[in-house]
Amino acid sequence: MTRTTCDICGKLITDNRERWLVSIQSAVGVNVLKYGQKNCELTICDVCQDCADSIYNYVQTLKTTLDKSIEV
Repeated sequence: MTRTTCDICGKLITDNRERWLVSIQSAVGVNVLKYGQKNCELTICDVCQDCADSIYNYVQTLKTTLDKSIEV
């Protein structure tokens, strides 16, 4: 039996239904990035439910904060 651990926190993932993939990448592709623009492409293959929930909630908070800052 293969043991899978979370690539973020190291916790053992005992149920494959609780295994997540987290990815972020440029929508235009690496070759089209502006001069000096950082390539922020990242993929994490084995993420536990707790870390996936934390990442999701963090991104939702960023969106909410951005929405409030444009409401002037």
